Amino acid sequence: MLADFSTPRPLKDYLDKSKQEMSSTLEMLVWLLRKDYFSQLHEYIYLLPHAMINRERSLSRSFSKATDSELEAIDELTHGKPANTANHFRRLYPYFNGAYSKEEIMWRETISRPELKEVLDIFAKELVICLHE
Repeated sequence: MLADFSTPRPLKDYLDKSKQEMSSTLEMLVWLLRKDYFSQLHEYIYLLPHAMINRERSLSRSFSKATDSELEAIDELTHGKPANTANHFRRLYPYFNGAYSKEEIMWRETISRPELKEVLDIFAKELVICLHE
């Protein structure tokens, strides 16, 4: 049964069982949690736009520090994308430096999980998502 827990999945995935199975699964989960065998994984996002790869500097962390060429590159990335998603991307790109988890981005920018997922899906070729404890 421990092999079931070897890949990262939300705990709710383990609770979709019959009552008897769920009872034993909950007991095991409680024991594992008490012994600190579980750790929370956070997803961090890095922006790797193709337009910026050959540049010497990486993207700035905020619009106030971004150079004109960086802002132009962001405009190129968002060109032709749905307006709402492009606006979200422009607002969120300072967080795509690997320093903020998805949860922290959602909290700081009051953006919903589906909205963030839409941005990540549409700009998947320019973003890398890493799991970390």
